[in-house]
Amino acid sequence: MAIACEKIRCIAIALHQEIDNRQGEANTWNNLGLVYAQQDRDFEVLDVYERALGLLRGIGDRRGEGITLANIGRIWDQQGNLEIAIVFYKESVNVREQIRRDIRTLSQTSQQAYTSTVADTYRRLSEVLLQEGRIIEAQQVLELLKLEELRDFTRNASGLDADSSLALHALEKSIRDEFGTLASFGHALYECEKARCGRIGALNQNRWKVAEWFDGQVATFVSTIRDNRQTDEFFFDPRYLSETSRDSVAEPGTLLFYPFVLDEKLWLLHTAAGDVAGAVPVEVTQLELGTAVVEFRQALESPTSDMDALKASGHRLYHWLIEPLAKEIQENTIQTLVFAQDRVTRYIPMGALWDGEQYVVKAFTLRIILCFAKM
Repeated sequence: MAIACEKIRCIAIALHQEIDNRQGEANTWNNLGLVYAQQDRDFEVLDVYERALGLLRGIGDRRGEGITLANIGRIWDQQGNLEIAIVFYKESVNVREQIRRDIRTLSQTSQQAYTSTVADTYRRLSEVLLQEGRIIEAQQVLELLKLEELRDFTRNASGLDADSSLALHALEKSIRDEFGTLASFGHALYECEKARCGRIGALNQNRWKVAEWFDGQVATFVSTIRDNRQTDEFFFDPRYLSETSRDSVAEPGTLLFYPFVLDEKLWLLHTAAGDVAGAVPVEVTQLELGTAVVEFRQALESPTSDMDALKASGHRLYHWLIEPLAKEIQENTIQTLVFAQDRVTRYIPMGALWDGEQYVVKAFTLRIILCFAKM
């Protein structure tokens, strides 16, 4: 099955093939992908990016491979398949981290130029991870970018060689491996077309079969990832809040907080002695909350953080997570806060939050309870 393309680019591709210019052909496929992306031709754009990726891997062009992987990630991202997009963004970042290790002998200007060209992929990957509630992974991506910017500034990689690769979990590896099988046809097709071999028809048929199979697998991949998220051992079903908290709030003056994180809103569920329970909505998205958590953690972990900025970051989280229940706390003379933390909030050291006058750990006795899903 032939790939539809604009006449000029089809001619360019044919010319590149005629003179054995794989680099030029791969670049043309990538450019065609950009055109298709603007026209929302999703199926065709993935197809041409696969062709480009196969060629780029065949000639060892890692820079082009990193760009193409990011382009593929962006298409899945735009389609709303964030789980699949993450895989390709991660692969793009890992390829680019390999390149960075190899360009440290170049001038500072050259290194800074490279950093600026790839920064958007790092930032978008961190944003998508935050949207998915994957705080630690998002923080690692941002730290990779900051680490490279620090190298550029100091011109010295000594002592800055932290592990600069992003791990893929088992399911993400399977997605990468299956797509790698699909993309490898680009190189095989090129060799066959150049040699005018008799297998071109069979190769094309096999390629489309694999492509159709992968497209069918995407739904399975996404479903499996979401099922895993729902059985996350840290996910706490709010239906069991009072059951779990009964012992924790048996003493007077104790209030249990459970921040229940949804994509577009936060609910502060709370319960006290006598099974008194309530819920307060807070208008903050998971993305906003996750971004604030990462900023707060980074400020806490940096020995050079400005204390006023650190307090401001802690107060922002306090405003969302504790302040909405200030009336409940005051009227019931609450002295002990018990936190059952969910999703992104489990990465917050609650005692370090700033209420405007003092740290929370100074104002209350704090306890944390672990929450597990009821299955």
